[in-house]
Amino acid sequence: MLLPLSHQHALTLKRLQPSTGEEASMQKFKLRTIVALSVAGTLGVSQSAVAQERKVERIEVTGSNIKRIDAEGPAPILIITKEEIERHGAGTVAEVLRSMPINNFGQFSETTLGGNSFAPGTSAVSLRGLGANTTLVLLNGRRMANYGFGQNITVSFVDLNSIPIGAIERIEVLKDGASAIYGSDAIAGVVNIILRKDYKGVELSASYGEASAGDSAQQRYGLTAGWGDPAKDRFNVMAVLDYFKRDATMARDRDFSRNADQRARGGFDLRSPAGSPGTWLTAGRGGFADNTVFPTCPAESIGLFSGQTTCYFNFQVFIPLIPPTERQSAFLRGSYEFSPAISAFAEFGYNKNETEGTSAPTPAQQNLPVGHNSNPYPFVVPIRYRFLDVGPRLDNLVTETTRVVAGVKGFGAGWDWEAAYSSAESDSANRRRNFVSQPALSTLVSNGIYNFVNPSANSAALVDSLRASPFRLAVSTVKAFDAKASRELMQLPAGPVGVALGFESRKEKVSDQLDPLSVQGLIVGSGGATASGDRKQKSLFGELSIPVLKNLEAQIAVRHEDYSDFGRATKPKVALAWKATPDLLVRASYSEGFRAPSLQELYLGQATSFPSFIDTPRCNSYTAAFGANDARTLAVCSSAQVRTISQGNSALQPEESESSNIGIVWEIIPGLSMSADYYNINHTNRILQPSVTFQLLNEASFPGTVNRFAPSATDVLANSPGQLQGVGSDPNVGLIRKYQNLTRQETNGVDLDLRYRFKVGALGVVTLSSLTSHILTFRNTAVPGNPLVERAGTYEFPRTTTTNSVNVNNGPWSYGLTLRTRSMFQQNNQRVLTHVASFTTADAQVQYVGFKGLKLVFGVNNLENKAPPFSDNENDGYANSTDNPVGRYFYGRVTYTFK
Repeated sequence: MLLPLSHQHALTLKRLQPSTGEEASMQKFKLRTIVALSVAGTLGVSQSAVAQERKVERIEVTGSNIKRIDAEGPAPILIITKEEIERHGAGTVAEVLRSMPINNFGQFSETTLGGNSFAPGTSAVSLRGLGANTTLVLLNGRRMANYGFGQNITVSFVDLNSIPIGAIERIEVLKDGASAIYGSDAIAGVVNIILRKDYKGVELSASYGEASAGDSAQQRYGLTAGWGDPAKDRFNVMAVLDYFKRDATMARDRDFSRNADQRARGGFDLRSPAGSPGTWLTAGRGGFADNTVFPTCPAESIGLFSGQTTCYFNFQVFIPLIPPTERQSAFLRGSYEFSPAISAFAEFGYNKNETEGTSAPTPAQQNLPVGHNSNPYPFVVPIRYRFLDVGPRLDNLVTETTRVVAGVKGFGAGWDWEAAYSSAESDSANRRRNFVSQPALSTLVSNGIYNFVNPSANSAALVDSLRASPFRLAVSTVKAFDAKASRELMQLPAGPVGVALGFESRKEKVSDQLDPLSVQGLIVGSGGATASGDRKQKSLFGELSIPVLKNLEAQIAVRHEDYSDFGRATKPKVALAWKATPDLLVRASYSEGFRAPSLQELYLGQATSFPSFIDTPRCNSYTAAFGANDARTLAVCSSAQVRTISQGNSALQPEESESSNIGIVWEIIPGLSMSADYYNINHTNRILQPSVTFQLLNEASFPGTVNRFAPSATDVLANSPGQLQGVGSDPNVGLIRKYQNLTRQETNGVDLDLRYRFKVGALGVVTLSSLTSHILTFRNTAVPGNPLVERAGTYEFPRTTTTNSVNVNNGPWSYGLTLRTRSMFQQNNQRVLTHVASFTTADAQVQYVGFKGLKLVFGVNNLENKAPPFSDNENDGYANSTDNPVGRYFYGRVTYTFK
């Protein structure tokens, strides 16, 4: 169950409400201690030092640099506790965050294969659907190194898979813009992952899970050990070791995904037209009106592609829905108290993540000369073909992440202060096998050696000569020094004014390099990207907490950033919290945010890719001249792979945003509480590539980026531009695409959180909760100058996502049932408007803690073994960014703790 900060303490506040006199003072002190211990600040000072120096315990909450007495304030915060993570039954941080209703479009994980081809095996969070690069991810309140490979080339993000779930104490999610507090990227909000600290004792854990289909096995083992009590020994040292391994879930092992031909389910045939056996592209050549398949093409594989015959290929037999993964993690933290007012701390983290990816064998389009053993025609003929004998393309992706933090903190002269140095690095190596070298292929074709029609005639040595082993190496680093201090500045009639001041200096660097063949675009059907750049950043920030009235608090924050590349940014935030009654809090905020251009967007080298698209200007001209059904029009209007280059743009400016929130937190009756928040975000100056269609239709606006051959006689007759270069085996570049500040998007919606806790006789304590996020509007466009288009309720943008749960605690036993629901959404594939049905799954869990030091857990996710609803937008037959393909999943966990 996911609860806002207020709900976690509402019942405690009510029960511990003081009466009068000395008893009231003691109750207040106990209350503050309970709150402080349960949501201790991400950088908190040791409890003994604070207790001796100050009479009142103050805590730090994500979204503010000012420590406060009350846990609740102007910021809407969602907290996922360690217990809630365990009840989820998740093996990764991404699985936990993926269940949050506010994490939607733009998030991705290992299951998002089609939208994550440039950073396979990784996971990222996207609050409000604004994109992974608009959500700031912190670890213990500080930045992590971005993943070295940009998702889809340039999207910078923190890989959630680099954070061991066993080391997490809780996750705090700020559902509001926070650039005034934290700087760049905090447009949609902040995810602050808090790791365990000051632990004393030893904890051992082991878990195992498996799908009812007999696959997707998952195992995890953990060790947490801590020595020293800060209150007595003045020190604490804690170590966490975590091991995780998950087997693959293959597309061929699920009914809905085993075949890309989805026509039997009411969808489309999404198989590849490049098969083995292959197809001679004879249409329009030598008097042929149609293409010709190889003689051995099975009847069930013969079909029409762009109106012409082809031999289709079902690549799904090779594809994992979820790839196999293995991770090893270590986290070490130590603290030492020099005096009651000064202490030091240090953290070290290491994570190694290895993922094995598999793709179908290489598809290719190749011209066969006259006289070639596989060309039976008296003219040069192109073929579509797939190199099954070379084998499936394999990716071994290994990422090692290291992080070191060292700092001091303390209290004196009324100031809480802290200073620290941090260094984080993400090293990734993607080593690939069974790819096809274009130079080797061209040599074999020109020599007439390789047999496409009868590949069994090719020797093993000949096939091996085609193989290429491309690689990609990336390093991303961030080094920072930060210092901040807070105190009570002055006393007003309504209470003390709090102030926080801070400074940060940061250096970021990325290097993303390819093998020589990939750099030159000489790996068949595979592109690549290189990027290298660095920048420095300095910032000053300040914050005030002003008690305007006894029951009205104002937060004012501002942060000024100076970047060595694009320039400067200054962003403010204003928020109010009004305690209308002892049980009702009303809050509102306005903030401005920004996202600095990523280093990939700024410094990306020439990234070669081969997207398939229709040359719209030529298609329009031919349609107008000859009609839509003319063979010449059909040939021109068919989709083709075009050699395309993407590159960075050092003139980019930051993306910007304006955000507003208004909400309430209300304890309706004892035990029953709710919160409701309305949000509105306007995101402008977005960095995108113009769509291919827009760029082709507006060539004059992008001079030198669209490369064509001279118009043929038929082109002149149709008043059409010439054919794009870079089609098929043509080594020229057809399209050059740069990143630009182009468009904007806007969204608003409502979050609702209900919780009811009560006791039912012998049944025990029952907790009911409901967490809902509803998108009212989400409008954007990828085409500059075009009106915004409503996306809410369209593909992968469900309007409503809800998590409902019931938990029962009865002595050593606890039971839980959770229902997760997303609403239906439309999809528009191949001009046919359909719907992806709503999807609800039920998860159940039982825990037993009746044995000393031992916790036993058994759970089942997706109790009814529901398959995800059909979607004809995906080869896998389901919407893989919103739905889970595993089916019913059983798991068990044993945890033993001894002090």
